[in-house]
Amino acid sequence: MTVPEFDKLLKAIMEDVKVDAALSKFERLKTDNDRINFILSFPRFKHLKISEKRCEKCDKKCEKMKNSAEDTSKNHWEVLKYYNEAIKFAPSHSNYTPFLYASRSGVLYSLQFFSLALKDIARSLNYSLPIKTTINLQVMRGSCYFSMEKWCQAESTFLGVIDIIRSSSLNNVEKVKFTGEILPKLKYVKEKLHNKDKEQPKPNHDKSLRSIADFPSLYNGPNTNIPAASSALKCNWTPEKGRGLFANQDIKIGSVVIVEKPFAWTSSKEAMLDHCLHCCKYTIAPIPCPGCSSVCFCDEECREKAMNQYHIFECPILDHILESKDLSCMGLLVYRIIITANTQAITRSEMATVLHKTEANENNTSVESKLNFISESLSCDETEQSLNSIPVNFSSESYVSVYNQVTNTDRRTASDLLKRTVTACFLLRCLQSVVGDNKDEILVGSRLLTHLQSCACNAYQISEQIVPQGDIKNSKEAEIGGAVYPTVSLCNHSCSPNVVRHSKGRYCIVRAIRIIKKGEEILDNYGPHFLANTQSERQIQLQSQYFFKCHCEACSENWPTSNHLKITKSTYLCGNCSKCIGSSLTVFKKCPHCKKKLNSKGFDLVLQDLNKTYKEALTDLLQGNILQSLEIFLNYAENLERMYVFPNMPLVSCQQAISLCWSLLGNVRNMTN
Repeated sequence: MTVPEFDKLLKAIMEDVKVDAALSKFERLKTDNDRINFILSFPRFKHLKISEKRCEKCDKKCEKMKNSAEDTSKNHWEVLKYYNEAIKFAPSHSNYTPFLYASRSGVLYSLQFFSLALKDIARSLNYSLPIKTTINLQVMRGSCYFSMEKWCQAESTFLGVIDIIRSSSLNNVEKVKFTGEILPKLKYVKEKLHNKDKEQPKPNHDKSLRSIADFPSLYNGPNTNIPAASSALKCNWTPEKGRGLFANQDIKIGSVVIVEKPFAWTSSKEAMLDHCLHCCKYTIAPIPCPGCSSVCFCDEECREKAMNQYHIFECPILDHILESKDLSCMGLLVYRIIITANTQAITRSEMATVLHKTEANENNTSVESKLNFISESLSCDETEQSLNSIPVNFSSESYVSVYNQVTNTDRRTASDLLKRTVTACFLLRCLQSVVGDNKDEILVGSRLLTHLQSCACNAYQISEQIVPQGDIKNSKEAEIGGAVYPTVSLCNHSCSPNVVRHSKGRYCIVRAIRIIKKGEEILDNYGPHFLANTQSERQIQLQSQYFFKCHCEACSENWPTSNHLKITKSTYLCGNCSKCIGSSLTVFKKCPHCKKKLNSKGFDLVLQDLNKTYKEALTDLLQGNILQSLEIFLNYAENLERMYVFPNMPLVSCQQAISLCWSLLGNVRNMTN
């Protein structure tokens, strides 16, 4: 197996630095501009030209996959997989393409993905096809509408097919055969249309249309200054942590406090095979990129957006990044940030000023001429919004919001910065190979280096819940990509967070997992959690990646991990003053703090009823009743918050059940295949 070009280059540069004692010189450099300039002066980089490298289309691979799909011994899911691969490898104007879509539509119909089958039928019919193929596809189109109980569309389609058959050059025997297949269904459709006012509506049988929940709305509507956040939040600055988000009113458990589209995102190499590159959703019947076989899309709309916004700039060099162990997903994400910043600048109305009021017409400007202005789009006034300031009109779509994310440059070792600088220079050369040399390569390179540092602390995973054979109990979370969410990044860390993040498509949804009182900070979790990691483990990990010592409540009080929490007695709260009254309700007849009488018997009865309802909801959840179970879990958690001192195992278990529900309402993949 050949070593990827970047991995070889990185190894060579690191050896050159040791031999030439250049590391000490590099260590004295103070700015990212200086670091980029230093590495670009190396002979290995000075004249480095990146050749095109992508997973090419291939007729032979396409034919091989097509032949495998036509093996009737395979089940529908296996056949679908082979057709997907064949479509992915088919060259743009391959003669196979219309017949691959036609064949796949039949498989999708058999699997009851009728909407997806209709899309493939339409794709196939865009080509000039033999008359029998056209008739068969139109009959299947009518059958899809028939199965979806869309009687008007079914009638129109079947009548249209009969007209095609009558006017075709088929002999009479063939015409009678085709018409005979259609007439019984057409008769049934007409009866349904005649009696439609008398019948009760039935559930839709199309699997491709099933969705559990709509996109969630922000609690109390969007924030005026931070549109991706709830109006219940505000941004404040503290000397200990810098910027952070705080509640300006009480927030209930389950409230949606942030819904954010990423500034830039990317899929993992594995997810690119079966997840839409643009919306990040798992796709059963993908369509290909016209230029490479590495990525796929859920439909033409997503493909067009991806091609216009970013994929056109990464497609020719994508395999340089994907094949490298050292570049990984982070390299592509940073590359995307630069591309996104530039394409946004191109489409802004004020771009005429940037172009010095030339005759730049956005629709006619070539990729190369647009990218000549990349340095203008990346120019940021470093005093415009310092890390100590509270953002006004903080936009997730603004490059400034991304540029001002913390990099921790002064805390990084020379070796770490060297590797990131070499990576930035390589990505710069990749970009230049696609769009031509830039007039200010040092600026573009330094921005790449900035984001290689900031993304290590500010990038988030895009996740998906995988449910094997519909078994919710054994479902697990999988990472399918990474993204930059500027608003989410305003949340500081706690080893005991009061919010949790989930993915829906490429969007990040942040919800309250605990009651958050007015004035309290919105606290996310960066990875180390008190339930899974000891205090010392958490501190080491946070210091290593994020360069800070955590002083959260869990660390300050050295809370037990889940294994120890299970054997720890819960401590009760007074229902009146909410102060701790110990691990037994029978010791005191009155609260030692507010002196109100304690009703231990009533407390026990309420708790028994809550526990019973909670256990029933857990059973319902495993049966797939997600929304109904979630409502009960939220109520249970609200009550436990007022009854017990946190942490306690009953509430922790409930929080985990709530989080699972939210995962199942986001990106979910049911592994029935």
